[in-house]
Amino acid sequence: MYPLPQILVFCLLAMLAGASSYRKMHEFIMVHFRRLSMLFPSKMLKAPCYAQIRNIMAGLDPTDLEQAFCRHAEGLSGSGADGLKLLAVDGKSLRGSFDTLKDKKATQILSVFATDGRIILAPVEIDDKTNEIPVAQALIAELKLGDCLFTFDVMHCQKKTFQSAAAVGSRVLVQVTDNQPSLVDALDNLPATIAPDEAFASSEKSRNRQEYRHVQVFHADGALDLPEWDEYALRAIRVYRKTWIKDTKTGGWDRREDISWYITNETARAAEFYAAAIRGHWGIENRDHRVRDGALAEDASRIRVNPGICARVRSIALNIFRFNQVENVANEQWRNAMSIDRALAYNGL
Repeated sequence: MYPLPQILVFCLLAMLAGASSYRKMHEFIMVHFRRLSMLFPSKMLKAPCYAQIRNIMAGLDPTDLEQAFCRHAEGLSGSGADGLKLLAVDGKSLRGSFDTLKDKKATQILSVFATDGRIILAPVEIDDKTNEIPVAQALIAELKLGDCLFTFDVMHCQKKTFQSAAAVGSRVLVQVTDNQPSLVDALDNLPATIAPDEAFASSEKSRNRQEYRHVQVFHADGALDLPEWDEYALRAIRVYRKTWIKDTKTGGWDRREDISWYITNETARAAEFYAAAIRGHWGIENRDHRVRDGALAEDASRIRVNPGICARVRSIALNIFRFNQVENVANEQWRNAMSIDRALAYNGL
């Protein structure tokens, strides 16, 4: 009665117009059913009710949809200007997907985010019995993306993560903190033993905030006195950051200083590149997670049965927005709700 290709396209168009639940998807399809039936012919005689949409979506195989997602994302993504693709890897919880009655925790999704084109390449679910670390290592092996630099937060400072990337011809840049105490101690002592190869400084001003960053790159191969890390920590990157934040009540400025260490097995880059890669990693927070929770209302969604399906469709919608150079996603959704022709005209749909 309801062919899957049409239902998926209709739900995707609904999300491009701001739908955040099965009921809203149903309302969108019902309002535009005549036009959609002309553009995407099928044997459907009427729009499916919201329960039918829910059953169809919740019954999908996550693996099949993930493969289709990856093929679509591959067509939208591109390499950086120098041919090396920067990929940020980070996890996110679907906070509204918990189910107290079934003693089910909120579903977690691990995403690979191409920082150059701001395209999500692969979202996968993290099983309750595991965590981000082995899932990320398996995902790198599954994607088989060569000549890439994967950037991670502190959780992923693991030798096996470097090995997984090296097996497909890619490299890793990861932050180091107290989860690797011997490594962080060696890095803290490094400036006293050798001088940095090069440095790069930058500053940024925004409303009520000013930031100064100084990045130093050290040739760490064999200099850390940790043989087990010699083949992974080929470069050590020290980031000194000084931030002034204005107190709007008093008019005064609060100054904060911090130092962060990163290691990488990518050696043929300048300090400016490493600074951009570190800065770009947090784009997955600012340009993906915040947009998903704000404009796409992901955390507010109470979809609890197979919530990863709708999360992947949201990712496809966000990729289409980014591919079409949309900066204000919430405003674009409002425009699409007023005119379905806007959404239908997107490249990459």
